[in-house]
Amino acid sequence: MSCLLLGPAFLLLADLLARTMAAPYEIPAGILLTLAGGPYFLSLLLKGKGHGHD
Repeated sequence: MSCLLLGPAFLLLADLLARTMAAPYEIPAGILLTLAGGPYFLSLLLKGKGHGHD
């Protein structure tokens, strides 16, 4: 249930930051989402690597 609310809120925050960080230029929100979510995704991959899943 929390993903239903936190996902869009996180996207809105990333979009707001992308529009205001380098004004008057806009950074694509996807770049900020990648910078925030990439390391988290990699940590999940590395954490689950030693559990013997094929």
